Amino acid sequence: MPDPVTHTDQSAAYIDGVKVSRDEIYRVMSPQIGGAALSELILDRAIARRMEQAEIVLAQADLDAERQRLLASLDDNADTATRLLNQMRLDRGLDDSRFSALLKRNAGLRRLVQGDIVISDKAIAQAFEVRYGARYAARIITHSNRATLAGVREKIQQRPDAQEQQFIEQAISTSTDQSAARGGKLEPIAAADDTYPKIIRDTLIDLSRQQQHLSPILAMPDGYALLWLIDTAQPDRPGLETVRDEIAGALRSEYERAAMQRLARSMIEQADVIVTDPSLDQGWREQRRLILRP
Repeated sequence: MPDPVTHTDQSAAYIDGVKVSRDEIYRVMSPQIGGAALSELILDRAIARRMEQAEIVLAQADLDAERQRLLASLDDNADTATRLLNQMRLDRGLDDSRFSALLKRNAGLRRLVQGDIVISDKAIAQAFEVRYGARYAARIITHSNRATLAGVREKIQQRPDAQEQQFIEQAISTSTDQSAARGGKLEPIAAADDTYPKIIRDTLIDLSRQQQHLSPILAMPDGYALLWLIDTAQPDRPGLETVRDEIAGALRSEYERAAMQRLARSMIEQADVIVTDPSLDQGWREQRRLILRP
């Protein structure tokens, strides 16, 4: 017989009239939620200590600014951003208390790192080139074996009337790059964008200048590559000085975000945590692993 439904025991719920104890719910919830909650508490305390040492006091304006940054990151349209924020809060279980704590945590981290951020003229000039410099639409085929790519290149050259189509087919069948399913197509690459290896950017520039499409075989850090230059686009370029402040602001936000992540990571790494509840230990270990993974 199912346990009778009463409201005086330590039940958390009933399923088909059978009691679900709070301990059962806690054991299920803690791996997903307990570890995250503990990491938030660690950061809250570590940030508070650092701010006290630095004599930093947060104002409401700091919290309001964090909320605006979060909205701006979701969508340019204010109504859409608000809707997405509400959905994000629902998905992540951010009630008013946890959401306020998130804003305070981010504001604290930002204030702690702001003094260390330096935006150089060189960084601004590079960001300007990434945003407004020539962009190269290209395809890539990668492989660990040079001889394999040499054979691929020969097959492409044998089809002078349909070389790009042949490149696409070879990319799909041979390439080890994640772009293989797209025929090797990459997002447009700016010459100053150092998220791509220099050899790729330099080769695309050379191909564009020589009005060629197929590259020689390139030696990469983890293998070899072939490039196909689709075309070159030159966006309208404003004067650097007219967009300097905008670029500097975007760089500051980017640098602050990276510095905040590094600081939070170091706080978690350095925290002396002893978990005495076995049901929480698994969740904490997993959360710490996610935070500290390379």
